[in-house]
Amino acid sequence: MNSQVAAKFEIGSAQLSELCRACGVERLELFGSGRGETWRPGASDVDLLVRFRTPRRAGIADDFLRLADGLEAMLGCPVDLLTEESLRNPYFRQRIEETREPVYAA
Repeated sequence: MNSQVAAKFEIGSAQLSELCRACGVERLELFGSGRGETWRPGASDVDLLVRFRTPRRAGIADDFLRLADGLEAMLGCPVDLLTEESLRNPYFRQRIEETREPVYAA
C-alpha cells in the first residue's frame, strides 16, 4: 500500500470501522494506484472494492452512497467504490484480484 494512503487509513481507522459497521460492510479492499507509488495526493483517487454483509436488501443503495461519501470525507480525496457484483469484465476483475488488499473486515 502506498505510504500516504496507508497513513490516511491509519489516522481514520476508528472512523473507518464505525462507518463500515453502520453501512453493513463485510469487507473493504484497496486496489489500483493506491497500492503503489503512482498514487499522487491531489491528483489520484482511491479505488475500493466493497462487499456488503447482505447485498440484496432494502436500503443498500443508501448505504453504498453513505459509505462512498464517508470514505471521501475521511480520506480527503475522491473515491471510486465498486461492489464485487459490479465486476463483469473478466480482465478488469483479474487485475483487481492481483492487487486487492484488505483495509477493513468485519
